[in-house]
Amino acid sequence: MQPSSGAVWVGERDITFAPPHKRDIGIVFQNYALFPHMSVGENVAFPLRARRQPKATWAKKVADALATVELSGYESRGIGQLSGGQRRTDQRDARPAGHDRRARLIFSAHAWGTPSPIHRTLQKDDFMKLTDFKVLTFDVVGTLIDFERGMLASVRRIGGPKANDLTDDQIFEPYMRGRANYPGRSSHEMANVYLSLAKELGLPDDAQSAAAFQRDVLEWPAFADSVAALKRLRKHFRLVAMTNADRVALSAYAHTLGDPFDDTVCCDETGVAKPDPQFFAYNRGRQAAFGYKFGEILHTAQSQYHDIGVATKLGYATCWIERRQNVKGFGATPVPETVTTPTFKFATLAALADAVETEARLAA
Repeated sequence: MQPSSGAVWVGERDITFAPPHKRDIGIVFQNYALFPHMSVGENVAFPLRARRQPKATWAKKVADALATVELSGYESRGIGQLSGGQRRTDQRDARPAGHDRRARLIFSAHAWGTPSPIHRTLQKDDFMKLTDFKVLTFDVVGTLIDFERGMLASVRRIGGPKANDLTDDQIFEPYMRGRANYPGRSSHEMANVYLSLAKELGLPDDAQSAAAFQRDVLEWPAFADSVAALKRLRKHFRLVAMTNADRVALSAYAHTLGDPFDDTVCCDETGVAKPDPQFFAYNRGRQAAFGYKFGEILHTAQSQYHDIGVATKLGYATCWIERRQNVKGFGATPVPETVTTPTFKFATLAALADAVETEARLAA
């Protein structure tokens, strides 16, 4: 059967004409759908086997899934040894959890009047609305300000023909090493970062070139969607900048962005830089002083290393603006130990603003 009109989207993917096995959708039936000849653990592992997940990972994923639904230690029990409620939990909740939550959408025919453990988790995480929040905290450099584009343009302009022959990654790597060696205030230390980079790459490393790079840092451009999207978001949220840039640089970036922030926090106040948890603790206390609860804050950022990973560990709801979507690597940002799954994810800031306005319109 083919649709006569319209389209079906799951997240950012059109599945209108995708075959059923490629739609990444799970269905949980109200009637029991457990295999009586398999143990509890084997039932939970069935989706992993069907998806051809590495067998070495099954035991941990099964244990994690059963822990999620409060059935730890039931792996070896037969289905007949479970109570009716436990069977519902195993079939309705543990098996979807055993998918490692890879399915983008789960249909459940079971009523949620008495939520189970996994339903409580889904209600908290998967069905949280953007408009539930009152404060959007933003990483600035990399999320709102396109520092990679600005930095590359500056190095290639100052460095001349030799710099123009270098790939982006050939410039990013010594830039990150230089920034690690000179982590101080960005309105001062970027000259030293350039000199470090220039010596590695054989580019002009005189004081005049370093000073030119330092001036360029304050003029890094905004992403194309930043200014307009921030204006739209400010109609719905308190906007707070949280940046490793110092006060001088932040003032320049805020001006570039159209001065959208209701509050700003930078390394000059915190005395530390992200991903240090103390940076987030400082801002949490500051927003609390203005009357905002922790659960009302959504931290929005591009960097997995500086923001999304640590914020998630600290209990923040997070929104990942994946600026480098479909681009290999992490660019001029350090590689994180692991890529953290955020609460929300968008490719652009404009897409976030679109989603917020859609929620607001539907709620009106």
